[in-house]
Amino acid sequence: MIDPNSRPMSIKGPYENERARLDGTFTDLDREWRKKWLKAQELGHHEPRTQFSASQMEMNPIRRAYRFPLDYVFSKLQSRLPCYNLWIYGERTQIVRYFTGKYLLVGWLVLGVAYNLKYNPHDWTRKKGWSIYGAKHAVYPGDSNFPAAQTDKKPSDYANYGFKNATI
Repeated sequence: MIDPNSRPMSIKGPYENERARLDGTFTDLDREWRKKWLKAQELGHHEPRTQFSASQMEMNPIRRAYRFPLDYVFSKLQSRLPCYNLWIYGERTQIVRYFTGKYLLVGWLVLGVAYNLKYNPHDWTRKKGWSIYGAKHAVYPGDSNFPAAQTDKKPSDYANYGFKNATI
């Protein structure tokens, strides 16, 4: 940040201090100048304008396109986000925007996986789809049924993929 004292001159003029304006040396010409200066400080209906920052200019068009929805929403919400210190105002907005984007991305990923698990199972009619297998229970030496084999499955049950249940 630029130090205001290092500028070549102050834009507020010699009467930025209230004491200087009340000590009796404030003339009508000074009052007219101060009135114009205060009028110039009012923002118009189109101000403040947001400009592309240097980091946005360096982004390629595809990245700017997929970032646009959240950037637009957060540019409108920036003044409504809670903030305790104006110095960290921009940082707080960027942190909230970052985690909102990640939350939405994870949400879409979970919805996509759930949809594919539900509506695209792996069966005998096609090679695609997701197969979910259950694990066998571990049987260790010393258990009462140690050399136990699963007797509930027949050899024709393996790699079935729902063919036995098909109503053809």
